[in-house]
Amino acid sequence: MNTPEHSDSLPPAEIPALPPDATPEQKDHHWHTYVYQGDRMPQLTLRAVLMGGILGMAMAAANLYTTLAIGWGFGIAITACVISYVIWTAVRAISGNSISQMSVLENACMASTASAAGYSTGSTIATMFGALVLLKDPGPGQTLEDITTLGVSPWWVVGLFTLCTGLMGVFLAIPMKRQMINQEQLPFPSGTAAAETLRSLYSQSKEAVRKAYVLVAGLAGGLLIGFLRAPQDVVDKVPILTKFFGLFGGHAPIPSEVPVGWFNCMYATSATPKGRHPYGAAVEPSALLIAAGMIVGPRISTSMLIGSLLLYGVVGPKMAAMDADHLEPGATAVHAAVLTQKSTLTDPATAADSIVNAIIAAAGDPKIGVTFTEEQLKSFRSAGDDARKAVLDEAKKAAESNPSAPAAKPEELAEAQINAVVKAIDDAAVPVAADAFAELPAKKAKADAIAAAKARGDTDDKASMAGDIAYQDAKYRKNFTWWSWFGHENNFNMLRWALWGGTALMVFSSLMSIALQWKTFVRAFKGARAGSTPGAVDMSDIEVPGSWMVIGMLPITIAMVWLQVQAFGVSWWAGVIAVAMSFVLSLVASRATGETDTTPIGAMGKVMQLMFAVLAPKNISANLASAGIAANSASSSADLLTDLKTGYLLGANPRKQFIAQFLGVFFGTLAIVPIWYLMVPDRAKLESFAMPATRAWEAVARVLVEGVSELPPSAITSIFVGAAIGCLLPIVEKFLPAKAKRFMPSAMGLGLSWVIPFQNALSFFIGAMIAEIWRLLSPKSQEHYNVPVASGLVAGESMMLAFLAISATVVGLIWG
Repeated sequence: MNTPEHSDSLPPAEIPALPPDATPEQKDHHWHTYVYQGDRMPQLTLRAVLMGGILGMAMAAANLYTTLAIGWGFGIAITACVISYVIWTAVRAISGNSISQMSVLENACMASTASAAGYSTGSTIATMFGALVLLKDPGPGQTLEDITTLGVSPWWVVGLFTLCTGLMGVFLAIPMKRQMINQEQLPFPSGTAAAETLRSLYSQSKEAVRKAYVLVAGLAGGLLIGFLRAPQDVVDKVPILTKFFGLFGGHAPIPSEVPVGWFNCMYATSATPKGRHPYGAAVEPSALLIAAGMIVGPRISTSMLIGSLLLYGVVGPKMAAMDADHLEPGATAVHAAVLTQKSTLTDPATAADSIVNAIIAAAGDPKIGVTFTEEQLKSFRSAGDDARKAVLDEAKKAAESNPSAPAAKPEELAEAQINAVVKAIDDAAVPVAADAFAELPAKKAKADAIAAAKARGDTDDKASMAGDIAYQDAKYRKNFTWWSWFGHENNFNMLRWALWGGTALMVFSSLMSIALQWKTFVRAFKGARAGSTPGAVDMSDIEVPGSWMVIGMLPITIAMVWLQVQAFGVSWWAGVIAVAMSFVLSLVASRATGETDTTPIGAMGKVMQLMFAVLAPKNISANLASAGIAANSASSSADLLTDLKTGYLLGANPRKQFIAQFLGVFFGTLAIVPIWYLMVPDRAKLESFAMPATRAWEAVARVLVEGVSELPPSAITSIFVGAAIGCLLPIVEKFLPAKAKRFMPSAMGLGLSWVIPFQNALSFFIGAMIAEIWRLLSPKSQEHYNVPVASGLVAGESMMLAFLAISATVVGLIWG
């Protein structure tokens, strides 16, 4: 390579400044002369790649958990840099300094591998593949546990999809690097921050060491808090945890949530005077969520709290009252019959028949007038019998595993069987009774319309058509609050209704923001076409050649098109369009990341969903797959460019960083695919997470593929209102003076507040207020240590909860 001689690496403050009108050739020459040091110290080493791969694999589990829990994934590079530095320092100390310190460029390479493994590979597993699981409904006699993630999406589909989309983003970033980083020198704030962190660590300053220890202390605190608030289902499944938490009464010392009782009065109905307890109306003592609020700041967190209070305190009660009026009388009658019959049961073997007979009598009361089909009654009995047998099987396994333990008393075993039968039949029959009662007016309207048509002398076909029209007009369309009349304090989940408006607000605010930055879109195309400028410093041995993109994208495109055809029923030509559009959307997403540090992954996916609603109508799997391709490739390319920005500032060899990122995708795929199946074995487990991002993908897929005809009028209204607000807020913010913008509510925060539970929004707000109070009391220490503390807490609790969830699943697979 013909290059000028390098000067010794200078501190950033001593590097001569470039003139404002510097040409691309001058920028390349300046960087190569004063910054580049990739030939003078180790960079792409085995230890750097292995360290990055291992850290990335661990953080992949943490990010998967946070995506399921709160809908957000967290950047990894900075945390990986600090953890790697601390670990390697400890290894050197143990070895008596016989092992050399990892260089700053090795650490940058390590961060590229870790970031690819922990962030770029798993962005859409929780959202796209999670949505596919949610869209799979149980068949006759099945439960949510019968819908397995492996059954919905085989491992080879998830693995190949994850690997190819991650690699696609890496290769698509190749033509963007020279334009966005070398020539335009976009800030890429997270990449800049990572570079500053590494400079600080390697400066050996006291401040750098303190930051490292603060982050490790936060990590330890997060691990401890995560362990002390272990979910009850995990405690019950893992014997060692059962024994340990037996010291605390069999429960984790830190509760998963503390209900906020004053919400109940807003949801009181005449049928249930004690009121309803809406899902999420609680305080959640989660270090992860509170620390997330410390990071995102007061504007987004306050917007989330205001939106959530509006939903839970104003809109939610109205929606609940509408559903209660239409659904509750039938459900209440059946539930009361089940509980009354329970007090008379003595023989578990006949319990199911006795309860079903009581349900038939109660539902047939003239005041209720609900009838069940023979198939429904059969499913009720089957659910009860299956529950009774499960109790017997569990008792048998317990006796076999511990023969010396005293046998269960017959009366206790009989009571356990009866309780299981009662719960299973109640859970199965009550929702059916609610729907049947809500249908009565529509059925009457249908019968009246048919009678009127026949009275007019219409043919049977015309009369039947008139009846169907009348039925659809009179049909009650639930607000999707999904009542649960039995157990857990009568909880119900209004978010299944609210997510329509919240999703619309987030989608349209993201799309409007892109529309307002149309110049960014145009510049992205220009950047993609930009090649090597004649007269520039020869950096052909440093930069990644464009031919690598062609060589890499050919097999990836073939694999992705084949996978879409085989696994998702997409036409080959539509599959090619999906890959081509992913390149366009990755350009936009990467430029947005470079300018604002925000990667609009969701918005990119929604653009693809809109397109595939036309290209592959009625194919919901294709709709989600296309969005997943766009989202994962966009996040991967933006992530690579962020890491390349770090390397650019530190003088790293970009080709070696590319190879590290390329290898990181393989590490991440190897980790995230089995972790997904272990953490979420079935739909029942998936439903235990809040998963706001996953539900947003599911909701958009349902609307775009099936239309909005089945939605209640209130949900349709909320979609239009959410879309209008989403379009308006970015416009207003764009034209506001800079001082006034900080008082504008966050469109993303408002939309998110209608997709996540109140307890999550409250925890975010608490965290933001902690950071603000800290800033007021000690601005300097808050500026230096807020992010390290919060990052450690987020990483620690998410990793611990992910580990506990995987442990419970492994125990269940081995001994279940």
